[in-house]
Amino acid sequence: VKMIVSSILSILLCCILACSSALSTGLRSAGERNRRKYNRLTTGRFEHKSPPHNLVSRNHQQDRPIRHRQDSENDYDLVVVGGGSGGLACAKEAVSYGKKVAVLDFVTPSPHGTTWGLGGTCVNVGCIPKKLMHQAALLGEAVKEAVFYGWEISDPEEIKINWENMRQAVQNHVKSVNWVTRVMLREKQIEYVNGHAEFVDDHKILARLKNGSERTLTAQNIVIAVGGRPNYPEIPGAKEYCITSDDIFSLEKPPGNTLVIGAGYIGLECAGFLRGMGMEATVMVRSVVLRGFDQQMATLLTQEMEDRGVKFLQRCIPLKVVKVESGKLQ
Repeated sequence: VKMIVSSILSILLCCILACSSALSTGLRSAGERNRRKYNRLTTGRFEHKSPPHNLVSRNHQQDRPIRHRQDSENDYDLVVVGGGSGGLACAKEAVSYGKKVAVLDFVTPSPHGTTWGLGGTCVNVGCIPKKLMHQAALLGEAVKEAVFYGWEISDPEEIKINWENMRQAVQNHVKSVNWVTRVMLREKQIEYVNGHAEFVDDHKILARLKNGSERTLTAQNIVIAVGGRPNYPEIPGAKEYCITSDDIFSLEKPPGNTLVIGAGYIGLECAGFLRGMGMEATVMVRSVVLRGFDQQMATLLTQEMEDRGVKFLQRCIPLKVVKVESGKLQ
């Protein structure tokens, strides 16, 4: 009897395990089908998982043909004013829902006439050119340090940068990103308008184009994503003689010994790569270095920059800028 009962229990246990395994396999298969339904990006063992479509904006729609469904009363469902990172992201998100979208982008020249292409601050006068110039400075420092690792360099102190060549390489890369961005807009059927936008009413914009002509656009929704520009201090000579981060990345000649007014992260970055390229750099600090950041880290960063030759003028504000007979600024 014990043997019969034991056999029956074994059979029942095997059946339970088999059913459990089948149920688990079925659930995994259903889950796999569900994931593949909402996400086409699967590669081997690894998968870019996406939640169901009611929790995600566009992952399950990316490879579907775009069908514009615009408001019949307007030219577009959405007009985005500003072709930087935020504006472009907004435009791409809207078009993924089948909306008809236009992007207006126009760069008002700096007081020194500097202008640039599509892509906003990051691409043209921010992250990308700054990182490239920073890398150029690091390469120069690495060559000098290579002597300690056995590299034979006749005179490390004679190593210097060719600003014109470096600047051209940086601008070539920036222009390539401008072009790729325009191609992306065309492929996504987002209209690009190179014009300065002015509101006529809540749903109408007047675009003043680069060639001097005007164009009116209407949209159900309008997003303003124009970003920001550097501020000049309200002192005599500032706009006449000073440049900003809008200008430094496209300067045709090296700036030479440079006074950086302001100790925010942009000013410190510029001072850092200029010093790394062999130029004198001095930072004028009105109150504290890196206001709004952890001040213990700001102190350590200041010490590190001073060790590398960057000078700091603490608790100073500029009163005026003049050009002396030698052509230098004072």
